[in-house]
Amino acid sequence: MPFACGRTLRHRSRSIGRARTEQRRHPTTEEQRLTAAKVKNGTLLSADFKAGQVPAGPAGPAGPAGAAGAAGAAGPVGPSDAYARFRDGPIAVPSALTTLANLTIPQAGKYVIWGKAYFTSDLSSEVTCQLAAGSDFDASGTIVSGINAPKFNLGTMVVHEFAAAGSVDFKCSTAFGSQSDPPLANFIKITAIRVGNLTNSG
Repeated sequence: MPFACGRTLRHRSRSIGRARTEQRRHPTTEEQRLTAAKVKNGTLLSADFKAGQVPAGPAGPAGPAGAAGAAGAAGPVGPSDAYARFRDGPIAVPSALTTLANLTIPQAGKYVIWGKAYFTSDLSSEVTCQLAAGSDFDASGTIVSGINAPKFNLGTMVVHEFAAAGSVDFKCSTAFGSQSDPPLANFIKITAIRVGNLTNSG
């Protein structure tokens, strides 16, 4: 009889061990899945989600303008262009205002322009010249005293803004002289320099 009792106890011990092993089994994947019902509202943060899972909210209002930054360094001086033409002569000066020399301006821009010449004559006469660029012009005059008199220089200057290519004309006329022996213009020169800024005040 003692032997029969021992077999019964060992059988019960193995049965209890199997029951405890079954109770310690791991939960299934379905049991581990996190569902909305298991999450308390307001407890998740954006860091808990992968990039792109949380949609961006609407743009907020624009913030106030920042303070102005410091002024930058001055830029380099821009390019300039100069154009010139000369006519050595001598060129007879007629009684009517006539172009004795001109200078072609190949591009638009703001220009400072000079023109000059000197005059000789065997007879006393008056010479008037004009440097014209578009509607802007300068005028100057001189008296040529006659034979063996010194050379009489005349200079003009004008500023003008060309909207497109154009020309500058150096024009002269004479009075009180003889058309059979008119005064002569010599070494006519016209120079134009394009500048970045131009202010012309009176």
